[in-house]
Amino acid sequence: VRFPVERGNILNVFEKCGLSRSPKPLHFLTVLETIASNLDGNAIENPNVANIVKLSFDMFLERLSKDCDLVKEIGVMFFPTNAEKPKLVESEKLVFDDWPELRLVLHDQNYEYVQRNDKFKQKYSLIPNK
Repeated sequence: VRFPVERGNILNVFEKCGLSRSPKPLHFLTVLETIASNLDGNAIENPNVANIVKLSFDMFLERLSKDCDLVKEIGVMFFPTNAEKPKLVESEKLVFDDWPELRLVLHDQNYEYVQRNDKFKQKYSLIPNK
């Protein structure tokens, strides 16, 4: 795949994330990691960035399969939090809320939860323990 010359202003993003007609889950994790490093732990204020994060997380989960070997390819994974203004947080610091009443029981614990996503529940077992 050739890089489009008219997009030269974002060449560095393509060099970091790669360019492919059928991207792998790692591509989307790289996008999330890049955005997380630019946010430096702060909430996502820009709605366009929030949409890119949501799309990248959705596509990561959609492309994730048993054939993927993410454990060897990635060190840290960043997932969006389930908040009005989400943040990107290391996956190991997030809680998966698969029980709706969980937040009521743990409301005073200051936990951050992974962004709600129907695919996440289905693909949870495929995500490396990182």
